[in-house]
Amino acid sequence: MLRRSLLALAILAVLPATSLADPFTAWGPQFGFSSGPDQFVVGGHLKWGGVAPSLDFVPSVDFAFGDNSSVVSVNGDFHYRLDTRTQWRPYLGGGVGVHFVSINNEESRGSDNTNTVSGGQFIAGADVLAKTGNRFFAEMKLGFSDAPDMKVMAGLHPHAHRAAQPAPPHPAPPTPHEPPRRSRSLSGAGAPAFGAHPAAPAAPPRWPPSAALCCAHS
Repeated sequence: MLRRSLLALAILAVLPATSLADPFTAWGPQFGFSSGPDQFVVGGHLKWGGVAPSLDFVPSVDFAFGDNSSVVSVNGDFHYRLDTRTQWRPYLGGGVGVHFVSINNEESRGSDNTNTVSGGQFIAGADVLAKTGNRFFAEMKLGFSDAPDMKVMAGLHPHAHRAAQPAPPHPAPPTPHEPPRRSRSLSGAGAPAFGAHPAAPAAPPRWPPSAALCCAHS
């Protein structure tokens, strides 16, 4: 049992390192109830998005109370987002957790039995984007090993946001170009266009040699 708990703690300690380049980050409260044991649950979570395509890493801490016991759970879950092209975003996933259990022994007054166990859970849930920009979610966890048999949780991401995208590169400077030519008007049809070189004067006509001789004798 101790070896399994240490392994789960090691996994929870290493997993956040996979979330260094996250395009989406959120945190928020959550609450609900569990079955086996039957308890009320409150807690909080963080969320790193983009650890892999459509995959989020969601660690959380829960405090459950009731049924003559209390449980503090440290969870590391993965959510795979399903694209529905709507405001609703369902997801499936799984994770592991370490649970610190304290049982109140009514028979021996003032004596508590504490234990540390670990287990895993399968997850199905969905979140929706509200008009305020917050995201609300609801999910169900089915536990195995020493995890609670079932948890039904709801919560919100009041500070959900997209990480800033890198600035686009600066545009290249404009290339030099020839100044625009002025269009010819009716009054200056013969005037050269603006920016054009003046036309060279026409060469005088060249007479044939026989015509030049006739002019000389006359």
